Amino acid sequence: MSVAVRDPRDGHVHVFVKGSFEKVKEHLDSTTVPGDYIYAANRMARQGGYVLAVGHRDLGDISVDEMEHWTRDDMENGSELVGFIVFKNMLKEDTPEAIRKLKNGSTRTIMITGDTALTGVFIGKQAGLMSEEATVYLGDVNKAGSITWVDVDREEEVDASEIEQVISGSVDYDVELAMTGKAFNLLIEQDQIRRYILFTRVFARMLPTDKLAAIQYFMERGITAMCGDGGNDTAALRAAHVGIALSDAEASIVSPFSSSDHSINSCVELLIQGRSALATSLAGYLYLILYGQTMTFLKIWSFYFSLSASNNIWIWIDAFINTL
Repeated sequence: MSVAVRDPRDGHVHVFVKGSFEKVKEHLDSTTVPGDYIYAANRMARQGGYVLAVGHRDLGDISVDEMEHWTRDDMENGSELVGFIVFKNMLKEDTPEAIRKLKNGSTRTIMITGDTALTGVFIGKQAGLMSEEATVYLGDVNKAGSITWVDVDREEEVDASEIEQVISGSVDYDVELAMTGKAFNLLIEQDQIRRYILFTRVFARMLPTDKLAAIQYFMERGITAMCGDGGNDTAALRAAHVGIALSDAEASIVSPFSSSDHSINSCVELLIQGRSALATSLAGYLYLILYGQTMTFLKIWSFYFSLSASNNIWIWIDAFINTL
């Protein structure tokens, strides 16, 4: 995201750029980027920070006519690094407990986020999506165009054979997979994503279209619910079997369900209500089937033996069926 403004004092046009530190780096003047740029950003992301990079470019006293046919890249390329803006992602107090309840209810919980993968892994561990001791292998696309897997804690590359053992379920230690949006799309192109989808806990740097695609792949494997609070979640919320908007903004317009308290506990409550409604419906059908079969059998039995049951007997039969 960028904006161009003209300084009325000297007539210079200034372009200010902000966005993910990986993307902004592509537009920065390399002479203004320190050698530890990526290391510093990743270090803050590992601590749960949402890291944005800011750049600036002075275009000088230039007219609007000269800029009329410029692309966004033309304006942003060559910007000087200003610094990082770091937001701290703080969990709500009830989030870990809500995640625990969902997992105890045989529900697989995952994260699909636009944040950097390291931030997603940190928040995932804090929220209880994965254990604090879990080994996390992060998949991303390298410069050669293939996927490289890295141990998040040790920062060491992981052999592809180790990942194959993970998705085959043959490892005997606590391990989770995470991947970036680039890796996700490359696996789709290679028609391999279905092998990884149920073993991946965190999907990071995902665009709205990527979130939609991820939800659709999960829907192939079972009932899938999606909760979100932003405009970039709307497509996935609408596509999921159950969509829960945790805001009153755009997401609540397309989502079948919306919550006023904006808490993950809303997912727990909806799951309880949904399973209760299903159990009640099944119990009603079972009662009707059992009652009908029992009464039919008794009628046939009484006609065959020329017997007639008293009213008290029918009362006892009703009581017996209702207690089953």
